[in-house]
Amino acid sequence: MPRALQFILLVLAVPLQYLICQWTAPSAGERAQLIKQFSKSLTLFGGGILEWQKWPEVIANWTRSVLLFLDDEDGECPAEEVIKFVEKNGHFGMSTVPRSPRPKHIKFKVGQVIRHKLWNYRGVIIGWDEKMKASELWAENNHGDKKHWRDMPNYAILVDIRDRPSSQITYVPEENIELLTNTKVVHQTLEEYFVEFDGARYLPRPWLKKVYPHG
Repeated sequence: MPRALQFILLVLAVPLQYLICQWTAPSAGERAQLIKQFSKSLTLFGGGILEWQKWPEVIANWTRSVLLFLDDEDGECPAEEVIKFVEKNGHFGMSTVPRSPRPKHIKFKVGQVIRHKLWNYRGVIIGWDEKMKASELWAENNHGDKKHWRDMPNYAILVDIRDRPSSQITYVPEENIELLTNTKVVHQTLEEYFVEFDGARYLPRPWLKKVYPHG
């Protein structure tokens, strides 16, 4: 491929992916698929000095960075859009309706790191419900005769991939978790929910702070 054409494609790649993200799809999942298709098309140019076969990975990383950059006080981030798209009924602590004021009986806060008492995995809280919000079928399959779990606070947990490698988000009744201190969590989507770890807990991104203004 002529070097001039390679340079032009290189320069246009970032604006093209930005326009795709902004104008063509309503959800993060659909945008990601479009970016994936676009990046695949670059491999048709074959090899060369700029190693086009590596572009799918490069563009995926750029896309993630752009979307996180756009997460400001008035914007959204991929995690919020996915929550809205997948959990429109607000099940599993995934509603984006603001939780304010904070009920006094909610023991744990968003951003705190916990350990599951029964299964011993670590995780960080990304949401909570005053009472369990899930379908009856899910409750029967997962809680069985533990009827009291339905009436206590339940928490959405981003699970540490060192304990469960499949990037899970679990939904856990309050009595089954305990607080961990000075502990970080490893998960692929952690930065979509939190800005940083302050040594005690993870600090939520602006969109998550709007949902849980009191933690």
